Amino acid sequence: MITLGQITSYATFHQALEFRTHVFSALIFRKYMRLLRWDRGGVVVTQKIQFDNPSLFDFFWRFTSATPAQRGRDPTVTAANVPGQTEEIRHLLGCDEEAPLSAISVGNKEYIISKNQPPSSISPIGRSTRCFKAYCLENQTLVLLKDSWRIVSSTLKPEQEIYARLHENGVQNIPQVIYGAEIGDKNDSNHVTQSKLWLDKTGNPLEFTLHTHCHYRIVLEYLPFILEEFQSAREMIAIIRDASIGV
Repeated sequence: MITLGQITSYATFHQALEFRTHVFSALIFRKYMRLLRWDRGGVVVTQKIQFDNPSLFDFFWRFTSATPAQRGRDPTVTAANVPGQTEEIRHLLGCDEEAPLSAISVGNKEYIISKNQPPSSISPIGRSTRCFKAYCLENQTLVLLKDSWRIVSSTLKPEQEIYARLHENGVQNIPQVIYGAEIGDKNDSNHVTQSKLWLDKTGNPLEFTLHTHCHYRIVLEYLPFILEEFQSAREMIAIIRDASIGV
């Protein structure tokens, strides 16, 4: 159990501190090893692999030949290239003067965020929701960018559709949606979890099933208020009341 907790924590922080679609790791024992592939749907573990097994060398050759996206890096997040705007954007985002900036894509639009962000999740699987104060290059405005891995289900609608329905029914105190989209195209398997697919191929020997998650982002209007900075108990209660109306 100690080893399980250790390798799980490694995968958790690997995915939390970088923008990744999946992670590979190797669990080495005295006489054999196992390869693991983690994504937000679960983890796929190989059978025991002896160190002289040709398949092991084949895997590492393929891994070294793979693209960064195939290795698990999210290609929709890159180093920001905004010459002449860097200082202004850092100031608007409220980050340090030397903080690195990243460009993150949603559809055909690009947003700038600070790369220095707290870890997104304490679990290697699940929605892994994280929110960013972001700068829209096209409109030159601040927005709230929400990155997550939503469960693929016919009964669970994308978040922007839920917001649209709430607005149609006059629900108050909810933000305006600017844009929302699934990340990657239909042929891009990196932005859809693969763990359930491999579980189904084995006939699902587990007592439970896994969910398929797809990468999803939504952009909302930015509200420049910090909850912890309320001025009085009355103001805090008013905030909770307004939020309850929205819920």
